[in-house]
Amino acid sequence: MGKNSSTTTDKVITEAKGFCSSRRKKMPYKNQKFELKGTRHDLNNMRNLLVEQFGFPTDSILVLAEKEPYQAPTRKNIQDAFQWLMRDIQSGDSLVFYFSGHGLRQRSVHGDEIDGFDETICPVDFETNGMISDNYINKTIVSPQIQGVTLHAVIDSCHSGTVLD
Repeated sequence: MGKNSSTTTDKVITEAKGFCSSRRKKMPYKNQKFELKGTRHDLNNMRNLLVEQFGFPTDSILVLAEKEPYQAPTRKNIQDAFQWLMRDIQSGDSLVFYFSGHGLRQRSVHGDEIDGFDETICPVDFETNGMISDNYINKTIVSPQIQGVTLHAVIDSCHSGTVLD
């Protein structure tokens, strides 16, 4: 990771939920029974690790967070971020997907899970727009990988053990 070469790209998506410093928007995690404490610190720590320890350029990091100046980690924004992460990948690229937030399980509708459940991550608008399933994550950022590209995923949520399957 962190190679500085004109032929490789280091890209990162980081997401954190549980706080909101914006007065213009109401974020569903804030002041809710499922509000998370500490995700802002997780986000800052991950960003510092990637930049200071692994040499990722700051302009190669896309942050979705419940604080300005970032876009909120809504379902649409997360899906758009997955597309951004995968755009123009080539051998030698190092990609990072970091998620700190809620994760849940839901009955598998495809019958492809041994335990009968899909694992999910929960965008801030999951109650109105739905969760993002492990099948979608796999189809979007795991299966399309090409040889020589490395995907690092750090998922800090419940039920995250097989969220990339």
